[in-house]
Amino acid sequence: GLLPTFEQVEMLAHSFPNKGLADVLGFFAEVARVDGNYFLCSVEDKQAVAELLEPLDLRLEDQYTFSIAPVDTSSRSEMLALYNYARTYSRGQDVGHGIYEEPSLPGTPSALEHLEEQWRILDLYSWLSHRFSYFFHERVSAAEQKVRFSNAINLGLQKHAELRDWRAGIMRVLRGGPRRRRCAHFSCEVKTCPVTLVEWNPRHRSNENMERSKEVRALLEEVLGTLACVHGEFP
Repeated sequence: GLLPTFEQVEMLAHSFPNKGLADVLGFFAEVARVDGNYFLCSVEDKQAVAELLEPLDLRLEDQYTFSIAPVDTSSRSEMLALYNYARTYSRGQDVGHGIYEEPSLPGTPSALEHLEEQWRILDLYSWLSHRFSYFFHERVSAAEQKVRFSNAINLGLQKHAELRDWRAGIMRVLRGGPRRRRCAHFSCEVKTCPVTLVEWNPRHRSNENMERSKEVRALLEEVLGTLACVHGEFP
């Protein structure tokens, strides 16, 4: 996909001195034609950022650079971060990335989403620091924070996957899984389950086996309940 170069945008802007960058980008998208091997990228997100930054005292070139930055325009926190970066830059002040806390292992989907959003803001700052290196001076710090957040996100996804597999295995057993299936994933706060679940076969008629089956079911249900309490909202 193709986007207009700043030189092309600047030429159009001179032709429409009373129009803002968002209008210029929209006009370019209407009149531009490209070869069949290419296509013109959507400028809607760029227009949204340009409109957000319109009140700031930015040169056209700087406004255009901020407008094509990698930001999710549907994310309020990312748009707010971009606006604050641009506002601080427009005042001629040094711009910090603003994310200095140590990321913690996410225990819920919303916590995982928050970490991913923070990572994207750091990525946005890194991108801008290569265009405005004099003012965005925390490039190294942002890169180090990105690594920390990436590690926390990866660990969170790994724990989430293990949890889903664990719970799925327990539910299969509670519903009566194949004969001689062993409990492969019990390692919570309770002791590892050593039971071979031959007793779950309904053809086992002895009272002793029936009692042992009840005990095993009670243990599995206890583990499943403990697991839900430990991991909170994760499905």
